[in-house]
Amino acid sequence: MLLNRRLGPSTAIEHEGRLLAVAGLVTTVPGVAEAWSVNLPAAKDHPLAFVRCCRRWLGSHVRAFHRVQACVADVYELHAFCHVLGFQPEARLLRADAQGGPVYIYAMWPGVS
Repeated sequence: MLLNRRLGPSTAIEHEGRLLAVAGLVTTVPGVAEAWSVNLPAAKDHPLAFVRCCRRWLGSHVRAFHRVQACVADVYELHAFCHVLGFQPEARLLRADAQGGPVYIYAMWPGVS
């Protein structure tokens, strides 16, 4: 039970019976969560439905936190995905991925415009 509370909410994102992604929020410290997702290739077949579903789910869960962040590799689609979900770019970490490339941190602050 304690482990489930720490891991936070998660979901399977489907469209017309096809699994597009699994995603969730992990509580890192009280009030702060790390957003994660594993997007399947099928998500590219339904981009609008996929983004709408992600935004709706994220919007219904972020209010429990004062900060939600996401770390992404330097891939255009990942940067665009963070932007359409409402994340703001915050930092670039040099030589932070497994190949020595940069990792970008995006964040949102629910309740702050």
